[in-house]
Amino acid sequence: MLDGSLKLLDTCSSSKDALSQIKGCVRDFESSLRRKIRCKSSLVNEISEYFISRKQVNKIVCNCFGNMKRMQKSNATLVERDNDLVALASMLNEVEAVSLTVFKSLLSFLYSPKSKPAGVWKPYGDVEGGDRSCWAHDD
Repeated sequence: MLDGSLKLLDTCSSSKDALSQIKGCVRDFESSLRRKIRCKSSLVNEISEYFISRKQVNKIVCNCFGNMKRMQKSNATLVERDNDLVALASMLNEVEAVSLTVFKSLLSFLYSPKSKPAGVWKPYGDVEGGDRSCWAHDD
């Protein structure tokens, strides 16, 4: 039981790290969009950094999913010596199951699986293609 609680704390910590990383990445990306980006290449770099960060978050989330699957499989039954102990263990197992469900739904929200593109479309394809000259800007 203690092992399950520690793993839940680890999952909670990993979820917090993933959320913090997403928050920081989005904040940096929004900040760079608010600044006057003078070259297409700098915009492409910012977008690439954002997608790299999303890949790192997806790895963290996949790792958490794997840990939670192992936790669900390893829920062992206690030897029935004391009815109160059995009831307490049963209640803790139910709390653990509910906690796992909550974390799964949270992490599912954060996880963005790779989708198979129908063509060669890129979200920033029109920026990446063409010449690499700097954009004209009004000052």
